[in-house]
Amino acid sequence: MLAGDIFDSDKIGTADIRFFMDGVNSINPIPVLFLPGTWTHDSIFQKAIFRSHQFLDGKPENLCVFTREVPETFKVASGELAIHGRAVFPDVDNLLDGFGHDPQAAFNVGLLHAAIALPQIPAEEGNCVLKRDHLEACGLDYLALGHWHSFRRYFEDAKTLVQYSGSPETLGFGESSGYAALVTLGGESPHVEKLRVGHYSWNHLDLSWHDIGSAEALKKHLAPLASPQTILKVVVTGSISDRQLIDWNRVAEEMAPQFAYLRFDTSQVKEELPLERLEHDYRENTVQRAFVSLVGKAIEKTQNATEMQQLREVLRRGHALFQGYEEVAQ
Repeated sequence: MLAGDIFDSDKIGTADIRFFMDGVNSINPIPVLFLPGTWTHDSIFQKAIFRSHQFLDGKPENLCVFTREVPETFKVASGELAIHGRAVFPDVDNLLDGFGHDPQAAFNVGLLHAAIALPQIPAEEGNCVLKRDHLEACGLDYLALGHWHSFRRYFEDAKTLVQYSGSPETLGFGESSGYAALVTLGGESPHVEKLRVGHYSWNHLDLSWHDIGSAEALKKHLAPLASPQTILKVVVTGSISDRQLIDWNRVAEEMAPQFAYLRFDTSQVKEELPLERLEHDYRENTVQRAFVSLVGKAIEKTQNATEMQQLREVLRRGHALFQGYEEVAQ
């Protein structure tokens, strides 16, 4: 069961459609139930690819697409499983309105592409969402949802098991996605198994420049993480002297071929500025030159390592303020 947003938009090339069709056909005669997504992706409202000749001409026999505003029901050959789906939401409060319980089927499953009504999410006018009380009389054993990207179950106290499988491939850092839901029907309630299907591994790495110290050491540190399936974001922190300045773009270009994607975030790296350079940058008899001179004398005078570090940070921030790189917090 595919609960919408299979395609990112309605402007899909023939090769992408063929790739999808070949995947569906590869498991024939196992049925594949397909639901259109939101208006921003593969909605039935727009120039629906589901009505295009590229889609219809190559449509496998085992692919069933829900396209109507009223609930439609698909029954497997044995008749023991009934799957109810709705592609378009009418102007009703209850998204499950019209979903019928098939008494002849041993199991009734629903398929929807919708959001969940939650207290922490403000309601949007005209936006249809699934509510807890919608489940009371729906008669479904399991409701498969699409739209939200994370693998998660909702309304755990309801008779109907409500589950988002999330996107089969992770789409951003911090997402609980890249999974499929394997559902076993039978017994007291459905059993849902979380299966990893995502191709890429998204990793976030925090590095202190104090522990790295050079571009070569950085490359050596990242080398064991390299993989064509790895998407890596490296956040670098700490201070770096002008003698150690790194061409981050060049390092990224050198290592990028070893990863699916590599990006350095150096927004938190602080550049240590030598006093000689600052004194040369600012003219005599200016506030800036006086500031650098006073802090410089304090740095030369102190014997305390912590105080010296604090004074260097004062120097860095003062220079950043003079140059407009930072602002004074109100």
